[in-house]
Amino acid sequence: MTKRSCVLLVTGLLCLVLAGAALAARVEQVEERYFPLTEDGSVSLKNVAGKILIHAWQKEEVKMMATKSARALREKEAEEFLERIEIDVTAREDRLEIVTRYPISSWWSGLKSLSYSTGVDYELWVPRGAAVRTESTSGDIRIEERYNCVQAHTVSGDIELTSIWGDIDIGTTSGNIHTENTKGTIIARSISGDIKILGAKGAARTMKTVSGDIFVELEEIDEAASQMNFKSIFGDIEFFLPPDAQADIDVGTVSGKISTDFEITIRGTIEIGRELQATIGEGSVSIELKTTSGDITLKKL
Repeated sequence: MTKRSCVLLVTGLLCLVLAGAALAARVEQVEERYFPLTEDGSVSLKNVAGKILIHAWQKEEVKMMATKSARALREKEAEEFLERIEIDVTAREDRLEIVTRYPISSWWSGLKSLSYSTGVDYELWVPRGAAVRTESTSGDIRIEERYNCVQAHTVSGDIELTSIWGDIDIGTTSGNIHTENTKGTIIARSISGDIKILGAKGAARTMKTVSGDIFVELEEIDEAASQMNFKSIFGDIEFFLPPDAQADIDVGTVSGKISTDFEITIRGTIEIGRELQATIGEGSVSIELKTTSGDITLKKL
């Protein structure tokens, strides 16, 4: 490539970037569709960019409201980009699969994409007893009132679950995780973000984050639970258990302190760089709480 060609290419890229900073035209299109689904069926939703909100209702069908949107320098361009977004649906009596697709672009189309943005926001009403699985690249996920298992993963976005009675497996690379009023086994992972579990019953099997705090309230411990592991690199860990909890604990922090108000072999505050291995009550479930830089609190509810 000649020097002149390089200059032209760099100039073109700069113009696209500057143009993308001032996208003036926005268009959107709303799709409302209904699909039959049994009460104990399953729903799978894969999105690229946009929010996902899932409600519960009593009907044996799924209502889908999909809002496709596009921004560009001119309205005509925005409309063209909008038409390129496809929502593929595979519907069966006991299973519904929704996939958002964008056309594969050439390298030049990829450069042009700097001057526009597209996305799809989903809002679904799903039978309360159906299992739900969602995946997204960029966007928040919020799911309410389920009597079955829930899986939710996003690369960039927060995850919020409310009133879920079933096992939970959730994760985000960049975002916070928040659950409230759940019953079942919970697995929650984040690379950069806090994990907050309120009013849980069952087991907090795995809580992991690299940069963030972990806060868990476990009101009841499932008798079948055998192990719970909490790990953070840069963050505090706070774990609240029922006053009559029975557990074998392994707690450690490199830079921080450990405190507890349970009656165990060692009670109170451990200074920086210490570990604590002890038994609460008669011992039962194994609990491991580890952080590199942060405090660890183990207390009664």
